[in-house]
Amino acid sequence: KTLSATSSVGSSGNESEGETEWVDVLLVDDDRFCLMAGGAVLRRMGFSVRTAESGEEALSLVTASENEKRKTAFRVVILDNNMSGLSGPETAERIREDFKRRQKESEETLVAHPCPSMLGCTGDISDETREAFLNAGAADVLHKPIRKEDLQASISPLLSSTAEERRS
Repeated sequence: KTLSATSSVGSSGNESEGETEWVDVLLVDDDRFCLMAGGAVLRRMGFSVRTAESGEEALSLVTASENEKRKTAFRVVILDNNMSGLSGPETAERIREDFKRRQKESEETLVAHPCPSMLGCTGDISDETREAFLNAGAADVLHKPIRKEDLQASISPLLSSTAEERRS
């Protein structure tokens, strides 16, 4: 699959070859309406957004094989819980495992591409779902329907911390 919906990129568009394009948010949901609506809200909040329709697509965008150089890096990944294929917590766990593996292999990789912060997103308000996301590495879990205020409160501190990591 290719990127879904329209993308807004958080860069000037004149990167030289090999430079990384930083995107604020990767929004992952198998419901195209949620991608369209969520992407629109995030863009109105001033964030650059890319979308993916599955956990597998998100993995291919966020992680890279040893021989690939990622051209895009994400600051925050927002993952739906119930998706066909990999669930949100499974995707978060695999992203976290990939970055841990690369940290062991080369410290340089993580300086250039730190692991993105992750947020869970679900209509399921059970403690089990919340714990699955948190145990997989999510910083917080938002409940659908997501209110703009809740999204802002969860995402802003994460974007501030990843910007600090990038500068250091």
